Amino acid sequence: KDNYTKHVSREYEIHRNVRHPRIVSLYDVFEIDNNSFATVLECCKGTDLDTLLKAKKRLPERQARALLLQILSGMSYLSQPSGSRQGIIHYDLKPGNILFDEFGDAKITDFGLSKIVDAHDPAESMELTSQGAGTYWYLPPECFITTEQVRISNKVDVWS
Repeated sequence: KDNYTKHVSREYEIHRNVRHPRIVSLYDVFEIDNNSFATVLECCKGTDLDTLLKAKKRLPERQARALLLQILSGMSYLSQPSGSRQGIIHYDLKPGNILFDEFGDAKITDFGLSKIVDAHDPAESMELTSQGAGTYWYLPPECFITTEQVRISNKVDVWS
C-alpha cells in the first residue's frame, strides 16, 4: 500500500503543474477512505487513439497528420521546462493514452510512469531506474538493457 501511495503521489506531483490544450487536465486528487482515493481529470467525451485505429484500420493522411501535430505539440510542451516546472518524459506514450475530446482534438493522458528531467536541456539524459516498465511495443531498445546503467531523454517519447 505504501508503494502504491508513493507512486500515485508522484504521478499527481508531475501532472498537477501541467497545463496545455493537448494534455488532459488534472483537477484534483482526494482520499475517499484509508484504502482508496479519487482522481478528477478533464472529461474527454471522445474515444482513444487505440480504439480509433482498431476500428478504422488506417487513417487518411490528412487526419493522421493533424493528429500527429497535436500530439507533438503536447510532447514539445512536456519536454520543455517552464517556470518552476521541469521537463517531463511521459515514458508510456501509446495510442491508448491519447484521448479525444468532444471536438475530436487529441490529448495526452496517464502520467503514471512519467519522469522529471533534472536538466534544463530537454535532450539531456537521465538515468533510467525502471528498466522493463512501460508498454513493451512502444519502448526503445535501450529501455530493456538490465546489465548496465542506461540513460534516457525525451527521445523515448519520440520513439513511442
